[in-house]
Amino acid sequence: MPRVRSNGYRLLGFLLNGVLTDFKESEKISAELATSLQTLNLEIQAIQAYHPKVKIAAALAAVTALGQSLLDWLKERITTDQMLARHTQTHAEVVRVAVHFKGDASTLRGRLMQDLAVILAKINRVQAIRGTSFVPLVYWMADIAAVLLFAGLVIARAENLSEAVFF
Repeated sequence: MPRVRSNGYRLLGFLLNGVLTDFKESEKISAELATSLQTLNLEIQAIQAYHPKVKIAAALAAVTALGQSLLDWLKERITTDQMLARHTQTHAEVVRVAVHFKGDASTLRGRLMQDLAVILAKINRVQAIRGTSFVPLVYWMADIAAVLLFAGLVIARAENLSEAVFF
């Protein structure tokens, strides 16, 4: 019997640890997306600072549209496929601007592609969290475990059963 209990606690611990960690991490996702968009915008503007003749308006507009699409997607106004299509369009515009940068552009181009990769990774991460269907069950299990623990502590410290039930 103790072995079954131990496995049950392990399963509960696994579920709580994995899912709650994901949700704790998900609190940071919006800030990381905003940071990547802002950095992407600044890096595109840096291209024009080095080469004033390069037209960056289309790339900046694509980044702005990507930001708006991210907001719409997070509010579930557009589908993930539409979001990924917008990311692909933005990627194409950023590449068009990045190739105009002459000279030692590997660092700048790398940062542009890295920012786009971070955004894509966060999109996939949010989609994975959204697709997790057992999250409400884990919260119910955590609530039940907390209630049982609290009740057990009250009953253990109470002098008699009527006091324990009262508290």
